[in-house]
Amino acid sequence: SAFADCAELTDVYCYAESVPSTKSGAFASSNYENATLHVPAASIEQYMTTEPWSNFGSIVPLTDEDAIAEVQAVPVLIQTQGNTITVEGAEAGTEIILYGANGIQLDSVIATTGVASLSTSRLSGSVAIVKIGNKTVKVLVKQ
Repeated sequence: SAFADCAELTDVYCYAESVPSTKSGAFASSNYENATLHVPAASIEQYMTTEPWSNFGSIVPLTDEDAIAEVQAVPVLIQTQGNTITVEGAEAGTEIILYGANGIQLDSVIATTGVASLSTSRLSGSVAIVKIGNKTVKVLVKQ
C-alpha cells in the first residue's frame, strides 16, 4: 500500500525496464486514474497491459530530463583528536558545520585546502553532528 490514500498523486516515475509486481492495494484511494506514469519508452506497452499500472490516466516515456544524474562519491575522512574534529577530502569552498546532539551549532568553517578543523571544546556529550555541504554524519567524540 505504498501509494494508498495519496489523493494528490499526479506523477509517478518508474525506471524499471521490467514491470514491477505490486500488491493489489498499492494505489488504493490514490486517484491514480488521473495521474501520469513515466516509464522507459521500450516498456510502455508492458505497463499499459499490466495492472495496476494500466489504470494510470496516462503512461508516457521518460525523457532525458527525467534521467538520474550520475553522482561521483567523494571520499571524506573525519577524525577526532583532543578537542578537534578534522575533515579531510572536502572540496574547497564547502561549508562544514559542527552541531551538538541537541542541534545547536558549535562551529563552522569553509574548506580551503581539502583539510578543515572544527573545535569540539563547547561540545557537551560524546556525539557530534558534522554537516559537510549537504551531507550529515554523526561522529563519536572521545574526550
